[in-house]
Amino acid sequence: SIELKTPSGLSRYQQASSHGNSSFPIYENGWYEVIVRAPGYSPAVEKIKITCNHTEVLCSSAVHLALSALKPEGNIKILLNWEEDLNLDLHTVQIDKEFTSTHCETFYGQQAACTGSLFGSDIKVGGMPAQDEGEAIILENVANNPTLTYMVVVHDNSVKPNLQSSNTRLALLDGNKEEVVTMPASTVAEAEYWFAGCVAIVGDFFHFVPVNKFSRTNPVETEKLHCVELFKRAPPPSTPAFCMGKTLKINIRNSENNTDINDAKIDIVRVKGQHLESINVTSAMIASDKLSLEGNGIYKVDVYRQGFQTGSNEVSISCDINKCNQCDPSITIPMVGAIRKKHPRVVLVWQKERKNPGLYAIQRNMETGVRQCVSRNNRQCNGVTVNAHNAVSNANHFKTMSVGSKHIGKAGNIKYYTIVVNLKSDGNGNEVVDETIKNSKVHVIVTDSSGASLRVNMRTQTYKKDKYWIVGCMGGEYMVTASFTEINQFLDSPPEDGVDYCKHFLSKGLKNCFAGLKGPSYSVADNGGLIKQTMFDSAKECADECTLMQDCQAFDWFGPGDSEFKSCLLYKSGKLSGSLDDGRVRYASVCPKAGRN
Repeated sequence: SIELKTPSGLSRYQQASSHGNSSFPIYENGWYEVIVRAPGYSPAVEKIKITCNHTEVLCSSAVHLALSALKPEGNIKILLNWEEDLNLDLHTVQIDKEFTSTHCETFYGQQAACTGSLFGSDIKVGGMPAQDEGEAIILENVANNPTLTYMVVVHDNSVKPNLQSSNTRLALLDGNKEEVVTMPASTVAEAEYWFAGCVAIVGDFFHFVPVNKFSRTNPVETEKLHCVELFKRAPPPSTPAFCMGKTLKINIRNSENNTDINDAKIDIVRVKGQHLESINVTSAMIASDKLSLEGNGIYKVDVYRQGFQTGSNEVSISCDINKCNQCDPSITIPMVGAIRKKHPRVVLVWQKERKNPGLYAIQRNMETGVRQCVSRNNRQCNGVTVNAHNAVSNANHFKTMSVGSKHIGKAGNIKYYTIVVNLKSDGNGNEVVDETIKNSKVHVIVTDSSGASLRVNMRTQTYKKDKYWIVGCMGGEYMVTASFTEINQFLDSPPEDGVDYCKHFLSKGLKNCFAGLKGPSYSVADNGGLIKQTMFDSAKECADECTLMQDCQAFDWFGPGDSEFKSCLLYKSGKLSGSLDDGRVRYASVCPKAGRN
């Protein structure tokens, strides 16, 4: 699974394609964080700054990440990756802090000269390695050598060195955690060496301290004892005290009927500051649904089960050593199974800090904008199905509903929906922020019948005890997640009593080219000629362009995960294909207009 954290704090989630690729739309400039996870592997993390000019037709950035299989406890892997067409080399310099007269260096030219240090592959070009995870050095059986320290150095060994532009990063992994270190800007012109930092051994694990010194010559010549002296001044910290015997209760539920899901694969990481620790689930699970805890932090849980979409949730654990009897954390992950065509499922998830938030939809006619129904307070809507099990699943901190008209035959029956959460807060919008909202991790997951899914996290930065969260909008005949547009705003009064936040779905009396959108494996067949190819962030924008163009009667739009993501092809005419098995993430619609062939 892939998580993208945006500059505004929103998290988006996707599953990688069969080729290991994925794409996300970008709506703002700033720093993004990409986290990739898979069972049995340590997570990979990369930060990237996006700066797009509004005049650019296509602005894209690529991140290359390699997952490393979890190492057995007692081994430490140091992994080097970079982007540019340069030849960078990884070096470690091993010195015993009790016998500093000698040292031993491991790199491509001395691959097994040092006891307990083993060099991996010599990668001579940046980017994603073709058959490897990057240049690596493994420190073996470290608990047997607790007095050893290690300098970690990167050397630009290129014909024309350009270390500054390499976008270099290191990953340090043991059987429990990964720490990712990104090279900062060089402070030395034409530097060829980056002295990244120092590694000390703590039991079976590592303690890394960044140094970030740059030089034109090998730092071993002048800085050989730097790490020894550093750890004498500041020894590795001891593990903070934690409540003994505490566990995290993990509830995996079927979102449709609230029954238990057994035999799911579980992947867990713990976030501590800037670090991610992979939890060894095999040894840490003391029962099928209980994880033994060793410390505080944010625990991110992914679950996998055949027949269901990947489920995910997270919980913040902060047990007070003086109040251990009050520490009883739990987390629920609702999983989405089979879904009827044209009826995507909407799942509201929260943690126990909230009592009973409500989930409902405002249904409107796509042609006129007239509000037809509000599925709130047990009101029935023919386009909204509230899960009959919600009263029971409420105790497990989730609720679900399906949206999509039961009777679609002509344009007047095509709907669009505003997804709303009733937060049931007390107070007015200008009062202080209700901290229970920030701690409750409220989010909504939308999944369509093709398995495409999206997650919207509540933007708590702008929350001020408001009572309603307007999540976003979706609509059309086939109700695919590609039609979803995020709103993520708050109101004190019911949104159905005010303006239409989703009025951009209206066809305004024109032939609506969005209403019949199908995907993600459809295309326009037998097209009557390409009018133009352009770029749009969403299928809705591509459809609107076709709607307003007199000659346009069909279009293709390529979605996230496709090599042509955001491409919009507008045609003079065409027919809608059936579902294709071509591996493309492509949405299509036809909209014949009066007087056109």
